Amino acid sequence: MKVEYPIRLAYQFLGDAVGGAMGLLSKEKEEIKNNFFRVWDIVEILKNHSNTSWEDVGEFLGHYDFATELTLFKVDTYHRIHNVITCEVVRQLIDDLQIFWLTGENGLKDTKSKVLSYYWLKEEIYNFKPLIELNLENFKSSLNYLDIEKEKPNDPRKKDYKFYLFKQPLLNATDCACIVAEQNPSEVADVDKFCMAQKLIYSAIKSGDLVEVDHYINTDCLRIYLFDSNIIIKGFNDDVKQLSENEKHSLKNKIKELEKIIKENNNQINILKNVNPKLGNDLLDQVFDDTREESYAPDLALAIKLWESIYITNPKDDSHTNKANNWLKQNTNYDVRKQNSSASKIREITSPLKSWSLQRDRKFKR
Repeated sequence: MKVEYPIRLAYQFLGDAVGGAMGLLSKEKEEIKNNFFRVWDIVEILKNHSNTSWEDVGEFLGHYDFATELTLFKVDTYHRIHNVITCEVVRQLIDDLQIFWLTGENGLKDTKSKVLSYYWLKEEIYNFKPLIELNLENFKSSLNYLDIEKEKPNDPRKKDYKFYLFKQPLLNATDCACIVAEQNPSEVADVDKFCMAQKLIYSAIKSGDLVEVDHYINTDCLRIYLFDSNIIIKGFNDDVKQLSENEKHSLKNKIKELEKIIKENNNQINILKNVNPKLGNDLLDQVFDDTREESYAPDLALAIKLWESIYITNPKDDSHTNKANNWLKQNTNYDVRKQNSSASKIREITSPLKSWSLQRDRKFKR
């Protein structure tokens, strides 16, 4: 016998299914909440800081290049979070904020809706120097990514964290601050002490006493810096004093040499960034510009086009002479059979070295 469910029961079943699905994702939602900030939340925090304008917020985000300095994430409709490669989302946000004077509140609503599903990692936000230097009160009460709670004397992690932390060859600023404040990075018990230590580390980075490369600091450099600052951490840098003055002097010189190399490399990178990539194209534009009567060389332009066509754009398995002749027939009025003509000269100029005859002068300079 066929049984038909009343429509009322069907709706009830559907409602229970939806409600159950949402409950099953509560853990995932909580993880996102605990580990990420909405991009728009950061925008509003900056807006409320000193009651600044939306345009100023946009300028701040652009000046410190939030689009590339912070890793961007997106939450989809199924509460899955994934890394976003493009920088355009944040750059568009910056542009939109800077024209608030033109778009007004309606434009702001549209701007907000575009970024509501985008997030930044809390750890990156808390360690981003431009935000730390603003001393935003909102962050002090939101350090939940560090799992701040009361002392747990029986927690085995407290006994082990130094063993692993002190052995890391590289440390980020948070790790360094935790070492100075003698706090577990995964469980900070004394927030005030940690914040003071964090300010010390960032001050040392800014002054050049500590060198940060790709957001990391060499552990040995931190040991020496703290020792020279009369900050002795048992098990971390209390053995530095056993080094002779000559050894310490040698280490300092090596650090200075590395700093110099890093500075020179950065300068070289900046120089390369400023090299005009269009230089080659500009030269070819001039070669092909037939309006430059004082310098335009038709056969030179044709030779370049021929070589590009038969060896780059449309290479074929044939002799150079045949390939060149076919191109010249199709693209010029030159007689390819005539000796010592423009056609023969272009064919000869564009000939690869391996195709040169024995009569050609091979005493050329590369």
